[in-house]
Amino acid sequence: MDRIARIGPAVTLALALTALTSPLHAQGYPTLGDPMPDPSRASLAESVQRFNALAPKLVKSAGIKAGDLVTISGGLLMVREMEALGIEVQKAGGRPILLLDSPRLTQNLYAEVPQQYIDKQSTSYEKFAAQNVAVAFNLPTGEDFAALRRTDRRSQVDQSLAKADASTAPARNAGITRSLFIGIPTPSDSASIQMDYAAFSAMSWSAIEADYSAMSAKGQEIKRILEGSKKLHITSPEGTDFTVELGKRPVIVSAGLVPAGTKGSEVARSAGLPGGTVRFAPIETSATGKIKAAEDQCDQPIRDESVEVQKGMPVAISAASDEECLKNSFKNAGRFGSVVIGLNPAIRFTHVPSYGPQLETSAGVVSLSFGANQGLGGSNPAIGGGWTVPLLHATIEADGKTIVKDGKLE
Repeated sequence: MDRIARIGPAVTLALALTALTSPLHAQGYPTLGDPMPDPSRASLAESVQRFNALAPKLVKSAGIKAGDLVTISGGLLMVREMEALGIEVQKAGGRPILLLDSPRLTQNLYAEVPQQYIDKQSTSYEKFAAQNVAVAFNLPTGEDFAALRRTDRRSQVDQSLAKADASTAPARNAGITRSLFIGIPTPSDSASIQMDYAAFSAMSWSAIEADYSAMSAKGQEIKRILEGSKKLHITSPEGTDFTVELGKRPVIVSAGLVPAGTKGSEVARSAGLPGGTVRFAPIETSATGKIKAAEDQCDQPIRDESVEVQKGMPVAISAASDEECLKNSFKNAGRFGSVVIGLNPAIRFTHVPSYGPQLETSAGVVSLSFGANQGLGGSNPAIGGGWTVPLLHATIEADGKTIVKDGKLE
C-alpha cells in the first residue's frame, strides 16, 4: 500500500470564511443539492449534525485555554465544521485560524508547477507553527489520493516535499503543537475506500465515537509487553514468517485525543479520530524473513504479494498482478521502518482499499512499513514515499508472548 507524501501549507490557502460566496460544487465538491443517492445525502447531513455535537467535546478535551493559537484546516466541504470548531475555540478563549486545503492546488502542484519552484519551497510556516500553534485540528481535504498516486510527476514532487519535510522535522519535534486529525467521512472517500458512502460513514462515526479508554488500556498492555521483549515474530496464513529485534525504541500508543501537557516528538503529540494504534520502529537492519499478503493496492489491485527481506532490505519482490508498480514502490521506499498494530474494533474491512488510512487502526490488523521512521526514533531518513504491507490475519509474538492471533487482539 503506497503512502502519500506529507502535503504541507505550500498547498494550503488561508481563507477568510466571510468571503466564501461561490458554490462548493463549482470546485468539484458535492453538496447536499448535488444529485447523489438519498442514503448518501442523508449520511452527509447526519455527519454535519454529529460533528456539531462533537465540536465542544473536542475543544474541551484538547484543553485549549485563553490566548492559545489554534489552527483548523480542511477542504471546501468542511467549511461548516471548521466554523463550528472555531466558535468553540473562541468560547474557550483561544484564537482560531482557519486554513483551507484545496485539492485543485494540490493537483496543480503535482501537474503544473515547475520543479525548480517545488525544490525551493518555503518552510517558514512550519517553523513558525511549531513554536506558536498550541493545537492543530485537521479535517479531511476532499482529495482523491488514489487518483493523485497516478500523477506522472508523483515521484519527483514527493521527493521534494520529503526534503522540505525533513528540513523542518527538528523544529517540529522540538515544538509545542498537539495535532488531531478528525476523519469526518465525505463522498470523495468512496473512490479510495471502495465502499458505499452510507456504509463507510456509519463505520467511521462508530469508530470516531468508540471507547478510546478501552483502546488505550489495551495499547498500554501491548506497550508493556513490547518494552520488556527483545524479538518480534510475525506470521500469517499466506506464508509470512518475519522477525525483527525491538531494541530500546519508543512505543507510541495513540488512542483518543492528545491531552494538554503532552511532551515528546511530533508523533507523540499527534492523534487521529478514528484512531487506535500501537506504533514503533524496531532495529531496521535486524528485519529478516518473508512477508506475504493475499492482496494489496498499487496502481492496480495486487494479488499474492511476496517480499523477502534481508538485514532490513527487500531483496526479492513478486506479485501475481501489478508487479512492476510494486517493485518500483519498494525501490523508492528503501529499508524496513516500522510496525503498526490496530486497536479500533469499529473499523472493519473485508478488503484492502486503494487508499485507506483507517485500515491500520482496525483492531488486529498489522501493518509493516518500509521507509522513513526518524519520527519514531529510527534511523531511516525522510524520503519521497514509502510502502506498507497490511496483514489482515497476522499473528504476532514478542519473545513467545502472543499479542495478536489470526488477526485478533489477544
